[in-house]
Amino acid sequence: MMLQPEVPPGEVTGDGFEDYCILLHSNKLCVLTLANGHSLLNGDKSVTEVDFQITPTTNRMENKVIGKAKKGAQWLTHLSPICRVKCSDGTTYTLRSGIPGKLIEVNERLSTDPNLLTDKPLSEGYLAIIIPKARDWEAAQPNLLSEDSYISTIAKRGLSQVTAEESTSTSIPQSGT
Repeated sequence: MMLQPEVPPGEVTGDGFEDYCILLHSNKLCVLTLANGHSLLNGDKSVTEVDFQITPTTNRMENKVIGKAKKGAQWLTHLSPICRVKCSDGTTYTLRSGIPGKLIEVNERLSTDPNLLTDKPLSEGYLAIIIPKARDWEAAQPNLLSEDSYISTIAKRGLSQVTAEESTSTSIPQSGT
C-alpha cells in the first residue's frame, strides 16, 4: 500500500513529494520504505548520511524491543520522524513513519551504507518495521492507496513507477528481533 500524504504533496519539505510505501505482511508487521514517487528518489540525489538521532534524547537506533508483547518499543504517530537524510547537494529530508504503531526496528545498515535508501528502496534500503494496533491500521487505510491507484497518481506527475513484478520480487532482509 502506498501512503497518500495527509498534507498536500510538497508541503512537508516545500520542494517535492513525500510518498512512502507500506508493505503489509500477513502477520500485520509493516515494512516502511520510500515509494518511487518520493522526491529523494527522483533526480540525481546522492545520500551522504542517514541520522536516526531525532532529538537530543531520542535515537531510533536505541529502540530495544523485548518479547512477544514488544516491550520497550517506541510508540510512533503517523507523523513521527524515523530519520533525517542528508544529500550531497545540501538537501535534508525528514522521513516519517506514515502509520501509528510500535517501532520494532530501524534499518541500521542505512547508517553505514546510506545509498541503500536510493539504490534498493523496496528491499535492503527499507526504513523501519512497525507494528500498528489493529484499530490504528483500520483508521490509516483510508489514507493509503493501492498499488494501481498509486501508479495512476504518479503517472499524472510524469514519474515512472517500479512495476508490481519488480516490487514483489525483492526480499526484505530478516532481522534478529
